[in-house]
Amino acid sequence: MDSSAPIEVRRVRVSDASVLRQVRLRALELDPAAFAASLDENRARPESHWKNRASESGSSDTKAEFLALDSDGTAVGLVGALRIANHRDVAELVAMWIEPAFRGRGVAVGMIEAVLDWCTSVGVLEVELWVAPGNDGATRLYERCGFTQQPPRKGAEQYDRFDTYLSLDLGEAAGNVASSATNSPPPET
Repeated sequence: MDSSAPIEVRRVRVSDASVLRQVRLRALELDPAAFAASLDENRARPESHWKNRASESGSSDTKAEFLALDSDGTAVGLVGALRIANHRDVAELVAMWIEPAFRGRGVAVGMIEAVLDWCTSVGVLEVELWVAPGNDGATRLYERCGFTQQPPRKGAEQYDRFDTYLSLDLGEAAGNVASSATNSPPPET
């Protein structure tokens, strides 16, 4: 892994099942407090789970996952988006993770842009997310990208492990994510 090389962010493909599993397990191993899922639970999932997840993530209009890949094609980041079933115009940005050596280089902004582009393409008007306690660097990153802290939307999924709710109105944010994020110092996460 060359942390100085350009990074490609792209949507997960059906053929990415083993890569998806590998990066997800690495994220859960290195930063377990940042996720609602457990390493053991994910490690025990059969190969068919990862194939189905990659297939759905690569083609669905209700769910998408994106990989950040270094110049060798090694996955160094993962992020997902899920449309909210009873609020189809709202999506949740989930499971953002970047390999530690690649943090603070703008990879997160590229991943957020990929999620927001997908959300716009499927008609999502608002993106929401939760941040784990103490992850102030992530909160600052999302705020630089236009997300704002506020009380959770009525009916929003509640997570015991997370305490900061942020959302972004895509109508108001159009075209501002990269410019806001690049005019600030790089995130610490």
